Amino acid sequence: MSKAGFEKGWTDTKNIDEPQLLKAEEVAKMLKIAKVTPYQWARRGILPYYRLEGTIRFKMEDIKAFIEARRVEKRG
Repeated sequence: MSKAGFEKGWTDTKNIDEPQLLKAEEVAKMLKIAKVTPYQWARRGILPYYRLEGTIRFKMEDIKAFIEARRVEKRG
């Protein structure tokens, strides 16, 4: 998609190979946690984030890595 397409307000991103960025509210809903928690984790350096024009976004790959890093193996 060309730059002109974005200027016209087109939002079709099917052909863009960019990482999926999520809002904090989307992360919270996905992980079933309070809406404020992703912001707190970002501020504490627990969860990587991106700042875009004053908003915070989280990359889906980072969320998956965050979850996998906290996996607990069965003992015994």
